[in-house]
Amino acid sequence: MQHSVTSGTTSGTSSRVVSPGLRDDHMANRKYHTLLSIDGSPGCPWAIEFGDYDIDTVKDEWAEMRDRGWKAKELKIITTEDAQAEIEAAVAELNKDL
Repeated sequence: MQHSVTSGTTSGTSSRVVSPGLRDDHMANRKYHTLLSIDGSPGCPWAIEFGDYDIDTVKDEWAEMRDRGWKAKELKIITTEDAQAEIEAAVAELNKDL
């Protein structure tokens, strides 16, 4: 999953693509917020729907999914470091007892 990040500069704005797990000096140790869903079927695991560094963006996506009929108990936002392995480990931990 890649995200476009826009930052202001003296000559305007610039965009770059950032993938979770890739870090540079000003992004080290950033928290990453991931929206998960589960459809409620027996044995159905939590699945990644969306992720972003900005919690408000993830909450907006959560609200959009609720508007489309998802129940609150079928959605969850988790916060981890931005390494893909950490995100996947957190999801695996949620799914281990399903």
